[in-house]
Amino acid sequence: MVLSRLVLDLQDPAARRDLSNRYEMHRTLARLDPSGEDRLLWHLEIGKDHAPRVLIQTRREPDPAALHGAGGSYYLSFESRPNKLLDNLRSGDRLRFRVLANASVKRDGRRHGLYRSEDQHAWIERQLTKHGATPLAVRVIGSSTERCWRGRGRRPITVFGVMFEGMIDVIEPDAFRRMVCLGLGHAKALGFGLVTLGR
Repeated sequence: MVLSRLVLDLQDPAARRDLSNRYEMHRTLARLDPSGEDRLLWHLEIGKDHAPRVLIQTRREPDPAALHGAGGSYYLSFESRPNKLLDNLRSGDRLRFRVLANASVKRDGRRHGLYRSEDQHAWIERQLTKHGATPLAVRVIGSSTERCWRGRGRRPITVFGVMFEGMIDVIEPDAFRRMVCLGLGHAKALGFGLVTLGR
């Protein structure tokens, strides 16, 4: 897996549009893999310097030139590196993790966000355990309801997101690696589910 980080150029109209609409950001980033075979995950974050950054996970190294629009630059910088930590997972590894996830349940054919703290903690602990890790310390560091639009005149897409971080022990490396590669939870195309790891 490859992790890339780009810093958006706010002088570029397409970058400003994408910053205000997750659906448009998804459409732009999909150009990094025109075949559609690379399960691209992404996460938008605002740095301490207030610069908007996008963290991107792909199976292969992406070509950043695909993001340049007509006459625009779209990004100020684009850096990629292999995710060696994920490649070298071992049973018993203790890792830090962070993820913005759509903590939700499905009822009556629709997704419903989990707004109570105890429900959110139960959800992330179930997900981590199911995918080969033991949660040791998990905390919620924020939540928000995100709206985006799939074209003018269409109803907005609404997704509830919770930012989790904490520590885990890896028990089943293959299962955990598969979850990180595929993303955690729903609404992955809209910037949810990318799990970042650290020692």
